[in-house]
Amino acid sequence: MRLLVSVFLACALNVSGGVSAQEPEDMSMADYRRPTMPVADLEASAKFFIDVLNMKEGGRAVYNSPVLRLAIGAPDGVDITVLSLNDRNQVGAIVLVNARGMTIDAMANATNATTLAFSVDDVNAVYERALAGGYTVLMSPEDAAKAENYPPEKEMILLEPGGHRLIVVQPPPTAPSD
Repeated sequence: MRLLVSVFLACALNVSGGVSAQEPEDMSMADYRRPTMPVADLEASAKFFIDVLNMKEGGRAVYNSPVLRLAIGAPDGVDITVLSLNDRNQVGAIVLVNARGMTIDAMANATNATTLAFSVDDVNAVYERALAGGYTVLMSPEDAAKAENYPPEKEMILLEPGGHRLIVVQPPPTAPSD
């Protein structure tokens, strides 16, 4: 119940991004909600997001939506377990899903699937936690200049246990305001 109230409040307060106060509201524009990631091992993937990216478990439930069943390729008649993970800004920032009998292609996830990007305060700390946890690091932290006259960000690439590719970015420090 508390998770439902939190999700309702997040939507009511427009925590998930939506329209800024300076812009006129455009009701035809879609609001981004969250990624839903099918994973082969719910516990292993949850542990990765919690231990490496310091996310918090928001709740889990059995969810049998026909839309979700079709979207993740879950067989008819089996329960779909949904686990919500919260980041520091959003309730339900990522939803992990698993169903018995669901096929996950980790190689496809790692090579040609959607890549998620996360901003962190200290990419080196994430790197150390990933190594300590035995997770796959595809690219160690390095400076990446985005464009001319733009301060470089520090970036790395990880694979979570389900094979999903994650870019972890440490934005450049902001200049002090005068």
